[in-house]
This record gives sequence, structure tokens and C-alpha cells, in this order.
Amino acid sequence: MEFKSDLGGGKTTFVKSFVDALGSSDHVSSPTFTVSKEYKTKKFNIYHFDFYRVPDPGLISDSLKEAVLDNSSICLIEWGNSVDHVLPKNRLIIKIDKHPTIEEKRLFTFEYSDKTKYLLKGLI
Repeated sequence: MEFKSDLGGGKTTFVKSFVDALGSSDHVSSPTFTVSKEYKTKKFNIYHFDFYRVPDPGLISDSLKEAVLDNSSICLIEWGNSVDHVLPKNRLIIKIDKHPTIEEKRLFTFEYSDKTKYLLKGLI
């Protein structure tokens, strides 16, 4: 899954709720300075990447590619523009926009293909 929003738009907050809902008790925080973090659940690993401060991902894109190809994991990606060439074309993109009048609310837009539509089960 790729998340798109402005700075402070709610990407990491969504990831925290998502990881918690999947049963992980790991502490979730933004990997802005470490680029990636891993969270464990009983069934799979969740990889959380944040490329905000990485204009040229270099070797990190290799790690991302391995995680994306691992069918036993889930990849959550923030600021993925610099690694778009590594990401699969068929992916769920979640756009988060601030509500125009209520500061603490967000508006979600989901972009998906027929192959990724199943990922929305339970989200909408």
C-alpha cells in the first residue's frame, strides 16, 4: 500500500491504526529518519517505509523490492515517488486529504485495480 498526503496529513497515524488492527503490539512511529521499520504479527511481517528525506533511494530501493516481492509480508509506503519504479503497478494507493473545515478529520480516496480491490475489504 502506498500513502499519499501532505506533510502532517495523517499517513503515519493511519499506519498506527492499521498495524494495531492487524494484531501487532509493536510501537509504531514514523520511519522518516531510519527510512524503514518492521512490525510483527502472528501471521506476517509489516514493512513500513518512508522516503520523505530520501531523494535517491539507492540500495534502499533493493530492500523495498525484496519486501514487495515477499508474499508473506505487507508493505506500507510513505512518500513513494522516488521509488515508483520499484513499486508494482497493481497496488492500493490511499490518498489522505485534510478536511476543508474540520481540522481533525481526513478525507480518504482509494486508487486500486481489479487485482487489488480485495485489499479494500474492511476499509470502506
